[in-house]
Amino acid sequence: MDKEIKSLQQVLKSISSLNGIDISEAGKLLQSLLKHALILTNINSAFLVKKKRTRFYPQVNSGSYSDKKIQEILKNLSPEIEPDKEKQHIEEKLVYTLVTKKSNRFLLFLKTKTGDIPEEHEKTFLLYLKAATNIIENAENYKKYLEKEKITAIGLAANMIIHDFKNPLASIENITNLIKETSKDDIIAECVDIINDAVEELNALIREVLDFSKGKKDLDIQSTSISDMILKVRGLLANKLKENNITFEVESLFDMDVMADRKKLERVVINLIRNSIEALKGKKQEKKITLKIEEYEDKVRFSITDNGCGIPEEIREKIFEPFVTKHTVGGTGLGMAIVKQIIESHRGEITFETRPGEGTTFVFTIPVNGL
Repeated sequence: MDKEIKSLQQVLKSISSLNGIDISEAGKLLQSLLKHALILTNINSAFLVKKKRTRFYPQVNSGSYSDKKIQEILKNLSPEIEPDKEKQHIEEKLVYTLVTKKSNRFLLFLKTKTGDIPEEHEKTFLLYLKAATNIIENAENYKKYLEKEKITAIGLAANMIIHDFKNPLASIENITNLIKETSKDDIIAECVDIINDAVEELNALIREVLDFSKGKKDLDIQSTSISDMILKVRGLLANKLKENNITFEVESLFDMDVMADRKKLERVVINLIRNSIEALKGKKQEKKITLKIEEYEDKVRFSITDNGCGIPEEIREKIFEPFVTKHTVGGTGLGMAIVKQIIESHRGEITFETRPGEGTTFVFTIPVNGL
């Protein structure tokens, strides 16, 4: 057994600097190594978590711990955990902590009634903790590298689309304006306005994808009427809401203007409502989306609530990352990443609450008086 433990220790040392591995593959490798370490050390169960701000995110587990059980344990133990303490014993769990160069904290929990384990066993788990943290961070860096490559490619495509679409869209706008000028029919004038708004929205969408790919965060700050903006958003999404038989309600407790980039703020609200529309597809009971606007301290707070399917647990942590989507078809996968970038550019914040089968609420705030 000692020989096998020594061999495992050598393996852990050799893979510690492993690069270019997919996150899911890294998880499988680390789970297999943890299972092997538990067998050799005669320890029943263990799990590894990453601490980010005040929350813990499970990374690897083996033995009797399910993801749900881990979340329950972390919730109960959270007040007692000292995230900077290298070794601690809490309620029959031995906890080792490693702080990386990036200031990430990884905690390895071992199920053991005693506060100590044999020296060679402890050495094995410390080597595992070091290897696991390095592999996970390297896998995350590799993922970011691949995402950057994808975003660059999308940026090039968006640039070409802008070039190819510029003249046709301009022609549509010129013709519709001519129709509006020569027609005295109010219905035709209203239809022309809808077409022009759709053209403007398409141009804005392409520009935002291009700006996101270049990392641009420039804002055109101006006095923005929230009521006018919501009226426009409602008009742009009216057909989509009607097609899907969705009741859309607006509860506005805020009647002032804000200093913001009007077009980008519109994009945030549109993207969030479109996400809600997607979440309601396939639902047979009453489908409803509620937009609430209210003053909050020196900010304006927007809440978009739907009674849809909720956000799957496996993507909640990554919902604002590029190319993360719960939809199987359509979209670039950049919608929520763009939303977050726009809100943070306004020095705002966005959060969400979700319950499977019951719905989701996204809440974001931005300062009333701009930057």
